[in-house]
Amino acid sequence: MPPFYKNSAASVRPGAAFSLRLFRQDHRSGMIAHISTVASMLMQQQPPKAGPSAGFNFVLAAVLGFIGVFDLVLGARGDGAGVFITGLALTIYAATLLRDALHIKKTGTPAFTRKRMNTIGLACLALYFFGILVKRVPELAQFFS
Repeated sequence: MPPFYKNSAASVRPGAAFSLRLFRQDHRSGMIAHISTVASMLMQQQPPKAGPSAGFNFVLAAVLGFIGVFDLVLGARGDGAGVFITGLALTIYAATLLRDALHIKKTGTPAFTRKRMNTIGLACLALYFFGILVKRVPELAQFFS
């Protein structure tokens, strides 16, 4: 082992990434210099800087709301229960996005947590897929008609 890397140790601090300490011996003066490289600064997890945008939520709410209301009307006029269910799912999610966008515009923070927004989104997606199944599978279409 070279004289300038006599002692080396890696230590783990609780609640952070590890820090690596290398001790080298200066062979000219006999002094031991302590070199500390903190890897936790480079690998530290930071919260995501991207958050929900009011403008983008407004655009999504408008598009999904238009298609949802159109499907609701078509489903109510006789195109079938599957079309009505897909329109209902789209309209519910559009209303959720609209509420979130208005809350962001008013207070600067989202109305729902990410977990709750993901839960609502997945529930609406499940309802939408159920509507597609009712619309496309003849046996389900006959059962719900």
